[in-house]
Amino acid sequence: MKSKFLFLKPSELLAELARDLRSAIIVPAVFIGIVMGILTVIIALSFAAMIYSGPLAHLSLRGAGLTLWGTLMICVVCGLGSSFKSIIGLTQDAPTAVMSTIAAAITVAMATTASSD
Repeated sequence: MKSKFLFLKPSELLAELARDLRSAIIVPAVFIGIVMGILTVIIALSFAAMIYSGPLAHLSLRGAGLTLWGTLMICVVCGLGSSFKSIIGLTQDAPTAVMSTIAAAITVAMATTASSD
């Protein structure tokens, strides 16, 4: 299924946005969006804290920024690229656990290689 938002003319997109703003459910939708936005930021920052911990702690600020940027891109691509209007794309916790293990292994490998030189 193709996304209808990617193929709309700007005038059609603005007309649909105007219809959505006049809808009776705009206030609950805005509040849900605010709550989901806050939760998404908290989840992304907690994942960044898990990946960039221990010896990588000095990179945690940069890692948090990259994690937030990646989460924003996931949300934008899912929101604009999906044919389902109410989709919310978020980062997952299982790949985060795997990435934190890989990051720790790379850090240990780099430390042993750097000390032998």
